[in-house]
Amino acid sequence: MTSPFTDLLTPDRLKELADDRSYQRGEAYFRQGRVCSVEQQEDTIIARVEGTETYEVKFEIEDQNQLSYQCDCPVGIDGWFCKHCVAVGLAWLANPPQSQKVGKHRSQSQPSGTSMQDVQRYLEQQDKSDLVKLILERAWKDNGWREQLLLKVAALHPKGVDLKTFQHALKNAIEVGGYIEYAEAKGYARGIEKVLNAIAPLLDGRVDLF
Repeated sequence: MTSPFTDLLTPDRLKELADDRSYQRGEAYFRQGRVCSVEQQEDTIIARVEGTETYEVKFEIEDQNQLSYQCDCPVGIDGWFCKHCVAVGLAWLANPPQSQKVGKHRSQSQPSGTSMQDVQRYLEQQDKSDLVKLILERAWKDNGWREQLLLKVAALHPKGVDLKTFQHALKNAIEVGGYIEYAEAKGYARGIEKVLNAIAPLLDGRVDLF
């Protein structure tokens, strides 16, 4: 089975998305082995690239088979297809998955190691109660995780969607105590995005409002 990215991540497509300078620098990053991991799970690719810092790149397939991309570097945050995206695209092209739903793929210069496929196998072998405990422990320590779980449960409330929980989450995501520094803008935007993604099924009818 071929990957769903086969027709979306092509050499020509990478050149279309990136400007000449970003493509050349991304190509150099790839040749230098700066892409330290490329992991794919069905319609999502997540990778890390070593630059001035370690940056995360994500490719996803959206509705109507469109490729979306993001990188948490300063250029990527502004929505551009940066050199890190180019490097990841080239690394994926160098070793595209053919049949694995979950797998880890690196350029040939990178050593093999534990992959998300290994993690999946480990989780599948665990008792359900142990997994529930693991999730709850993470939720108590991570406000973002806890809020995502609350929103999922609120959407499936036996008496109908718990709109107050969604209103509270949106208010918390939007309100700020003061000026948002540039370095904090990414986290602020992602917080709002998570809430909006949770609300989207309510608006398109996938969850009954009443």
